[in-house]
Amino acid sequence: PDPIYPWMRDNIKEPSVLLAPDSASTAVAAYSARMNVVSYRSGAWIRDRDLLEERAGEKIEIPQRALDLHAFFYEEDLEAGGYEILRRYDVDYLMIPADSPSNELLETLPGFSPVKDAPRELYSLYAVDLQKLGEPK
Repeated sequence: PDPIYPWMRDNIKEPSVLLAPDSASTAVAAYSARMNVVSYRSGAWIRDRDLLEERAGEKIEIPQRALDLHAFFYEEDLEAGGYEILRRYDVDYLMIPADSPSNELLETLPGFSPVKDAPRELYSLYAVDLQKLGEPK
């Protein structure tokens, strides 16, 4: 596993909310009971909706958390709708792929602080200060 997971288990002691892509969020529960994720496996709801509806024989209501997670990582501009999503779930930490171009942006925006001691092999971890986020554009 990526070293970020044992690091979170050993270093994040208070109950917290994490916004992370599907690929990262599914492993969090195995390592940290204190860390809640906004949504698990939301990509499958979105990606396989037609198949799920066909099997169910009716329209499937996708949970708002799944829609928000997908929007945050694949559709929304961070400063436009992303801040609203972070606030909606009272997010304490944001995890993104270490090779994402978003890392450069996050390091310049108020309200995001790279967690200095956290390993950055596959993912980067940012502390989110909701009070310091700018207003949505």
